[in-house]
Amino acid sequence: EEAAVAFRRQLQIVRRLADRAPEDHTRQMDLAQTYAWLSDADSLRGDFPAALAERAAEAAIYARILAAQPNDHAAAMALVVNHTAVARNELLQNHVEAAIAELRATTAQLDRMIAASPDDASMAGKASSALQLLGQALMQHGDLAEAEGPARRARQIIEAMVRRDPTLNEWIGPRLGAARILEIKIAAMRAHGRPERLAALAPVAAEADRLAALAAARPRYFPLSRVAAEARLLAGDHQALAGNPDAARAAWREAEQRLVEGGAERQSPSDRSRIVLGQLRTRLGQAGDRNAGLTQPGVRAPLVASHGAVDYR
Repeated sequence: EEAAVAFRRQLQIVRRLADRAPEDHTRQMDLAQTYAWLSDADSLRGDFPAALAERAAEAAIYARILAAQPNDHAAAMALVVNHTAVARNELLQNHVEAAIAELRATTAQLDRMIAASPDDASMAGKASSALQLLGQALMQHGDLAEAEGPARRARQIIEAMVRRDPTLNEWIGPRLGAARILEIKIAAMRAHGRPERLAALAPVAAEADRLAALAAARPRYFPLSRVAAEARLLAGDHQALAGNPDAARAAWREAEQRLVEGGAERQSPSDRSRIVLGQLRTRLGQAGDRNAGLTQPGVRAPLVASHGAVDYR
């Protein structure tokens, strides 16, 4: 709330400066970036219509800059980030088709930019984020076969970055973990029958252990804790499908504890950790855990024990 107030005050100042110098690249980019920051604040507040309107105002500035200077790299990169943020806001409102359309256009633009600058690490980061979000959106829409491609490409880009520099903590932890988890989810949903689903979920145990070790070394880095908890959630699903309910409950409790201790319940309504926490408590409640929280509104049942189906949308 305080950030949104500050960004609105900043917007008034920066807009006046930009209006006085419409040809000044720096002032126009400052105005666009202020819209971007304000949009992020409004998204975290749950005011998605305002967030989308601010992103539209930001994009219009980049469009004007690129119309005058088509090779402006900074504006082109910022526009890619803008489109990805718009898609994320659309997904948060469950406007899945709008998000998919936005992301398809964005990833096509990124493909052209990567071809021109294949060694640009910043470009790789933006591409992996957009591709992963596209995979998530397609999975949410039920287009599982199509979701596999962007999810795989996102994971491959991140693994290539990690091979180039294994000291990149964000890439090794949250980015790589989230990409691998998404691929595993899609594979589990595409699988037919319990044996195939067990095989699809099998790799998650090692990934959960890897992320847990990283999180133990950085206990205050919440994005890593969130991804580690989600991996452990899937490891619990694997145990449940394998007929090991005690091991499943232990995995889910560990994940829940990690999120609660990390402050998931204090995060904004749009933060993924709250969704994951709701999924965990739904699982624990269905498993008869008396210490579980109440089933979270809007969280669909993750496991159907009678035939072992999984639904990670």
